[in-house]
Amino acid sequence: MRSLGGLVRKAVFLLAFTTSTLGGQQMHALRITSSVPKVMFLDVAGAAPNVQVIRDGAQNALHLRLSRGAVQIPLVLRSNTAYELSVQSSEGVEIRVAGVQPLAGTEHIVPGALNVSVAVPVSASSVPKTILQGPRISNGGNNSTPNNALLVEVETVVSFEAELTIWMRPATQ
Repeated sequence: MRSLGGLVRKAVFLLAFTTSTLGGQQMHALRITSSVPKVMFLDVAGAAPNVQVIRDGAQNALHLRLSRGAVQIPLVLRSNTAYELSVQSSEGVEIRVAGVQPLAGTEHIVPGALNVSVAVPVSASSVPKTILQGPRISNGGNNSTPNNALLVEVETVVSFEAELTIWMRPATQ
């Protein structure tokens, strides 16, 4: 998550620049408009047995290689906007969200962040499927702040070694 300090510094500079360029003209009102970009973070929490993380540079996407059998994937999610978590894989992968809880405390978690909508277990396919939707998670901090994130436990049953892609995107409400 980005600090608002940078936005405040930019606003102060803009205000100083605007007042200095107005010279002797009388200023009646100054309106500063800014927006905070939608920022999300998705990662695997620590080492997960039978899961190999393959990073290809896609933003807010995890590409994983899963071993055959039951595989637990602990995910860390941070977001300053409503989000969707979706999956895509080859056939033979069953996926379900087993739990959602704060990663490490709730100091910087928005009230209601745990009010998520979990899809019934899905069979992965080549078409992305949404498995979780939720509201904004974080109200401060950055990607190193432990108490502004959720831990999402994803369980999979894999018929044979498979690759799985998990995306975190702004919700399409």
